[in-house]
Amino acid sequence: MGTKIGKAVRLFGLEFRRAVLSKKFAAAVLLTVMMEMLSSAMMLFQSGATVIETLNFMFDGAGSAFLILCLFPLLPFSLSYAEDMEENALTYYMVRTDTVSFMLNRFFVVCLSAFLCVVCSFIIFIIVLRCLGEPLFWAEANYQNAGYDQFLAMGNTAAFLCCYIADRALSAVMMSACAVWISTVFPNTLFSFTAPVCIYFLALRVIRFSAELEKPYLQVSSWVEGVYASPAGGMVTFLCKLGVTAMVCAVYGILAVVRAKRRWHYA
Repeated sequence: MGTKIGKAVRLFGLEFRRAVLSKKFAAAVLLTVMMEMLSSAMMLFQSGATVIETLNFMFDGAGSAFLILCLFPLLPFSLSYAEDMEENALTYYMVRTDTVSFMLNRFFVVCLSAFLCVVCSFIIFIIVLRCLGEPLFWAEANYQNAGYDQFLAMGNTAAFLCCYIADRALSAVMMSACAVWISTVFPNTLFSFTAPVCIYFLALRVIRFSAELEKPYLQVSSWVEGVYASPAGGMVTFLCKLGVTAMVCAVYGILAVVRAKRRWHYA
C-alpha cells in the first residue's frame, strides 16, 4: 500500500510540474489576461467603472467568455494525453503504474491546471484594475439579493470574488475534462482542442427542456458561459455550479478511464 501511495505521489508531482510549473501554463495565463484586457477595454477608459462592473461587462457585453473559459485553459495540459500518444511517450508511464491510476491522476491534474489558469488570470486582471484606480464596487449600488450579488449587498466583497472566480474556473474544468475524454478516443492534438467546442455548441442545440421543466440551472449555457444566480443566495449558486461540474467531470472521467483501459488492453 505504501509503495502504491508513494508511486501515486511521485506521479502527481511529475504531472503537476508539467502542467502548472511550465512555460505553457504561464503563456496560457498571460494570453487569458490579455484577452480579458481587450474584452474590457471599453470599461477601462470609462470613468467611475468598478472592478465588479468590468468583470460583468467582460462576459456579458464583450462576448469573450468562450475564449477565456473554453479555449485558453486547455493549452497548459488538457492536450497532454494526445501529445503523449503522438510521441509514443505513454509507455514510460505505463511500465511504472497501472492504466486506471495513471488516467485518474492525469485527469485530476488536467482539471486542476485549467482551474488554476483561470484563477491566476483573474487575480492578475483584478490587480491590474486596482492599479489603474478602479474601486472594487460601490457600496451604495442597488445590488440584488440573489446569486453572488447577495455577498455584495452584505458588503462581503471577498466572498463575492472568491465564488465568482471559482464559478468561472469551474467552467474551464468542464471543458478540459471533455478534452481529456476526446483525446482518449481520438488521440490527435488538434482534434482534442477543437472537439470540446463542437460538443458544447451541439449540446446547446440538442439539450432542450419542456416549458414546465425549463429552469435556468438546467440550461447548458449557464453551465459554461453564464452564471446561474439562485434566488436563495450566493452559497446555493456556487453549490449548484459545483454539483453540475462534479457530475459532468465524473461522466467524462469514467469514459476516459474505460477508453484508456480498452486501448492499452489491445495495444
